[in-house]
This record gives sequence, structure tokens and C-alpha cells, in this order.
Amino acid sequence: MIELRASFYGTVQGVGFRYKVDKLARSFGFSGWVRNVGSNQVELVAQGDKNQLDVFLSQIKKWPLPVRIDRTEEAFFEIENRFNSFEIRRNS
Repeated sequence: MIELRASFYGTVQGVGFRYKVDKLARSFGFSGWVRNVGSNQVELVAQGDKNQLDVFLSQIKKWPLPVRIDRTEEAFFEIENRFNSFEIRRNS
């Protein structure tokens, strides 16, 4: 199992970004979560197949306005499955 941990910076709050990520992650069958962090940052943890995670991340980066991603930090890890579903978490 591969886990993607990503942070997105830019116009990613107040534009439905987390809800779009949630819907897309569920369509891939991923488990994990997404949440707002501080100002203009969203964190994501998604678990699944590496190739599908790459496609998922690519699709997120192509979203049109009003979403505007200025910078992304991402890392992949081999892990044991920790989550049963995908969810939107409360702000940290």
C-alpha cells in the first residue's frame, strides 16, 4: 500500500477544494483524509495504488479557477493501510 501526503498552497480554501478532492478520492476508492491548514493551505493523505495516486494528483493540479495552486509539496510512503474510508476533516 502506498500513501500520498501532500500540501497544496494558493487559492485552495473557500473554493470547494476539499469537497472536490473528497469526491475524486472516493471515485478512485482511496482511503485517507483532506483538511484545511492555516491560511491558504490544504493537507491531503490518500492511500492506494501508486499509479492511481499519480493520476489523482495530476488531476488535482489541473483544476480550473477559482482553484489556484501556487505550490505543492508531496511525498509517497510504503505503509500498512491505516484508514477505512476517505473523509474531510476539521481544520487543524
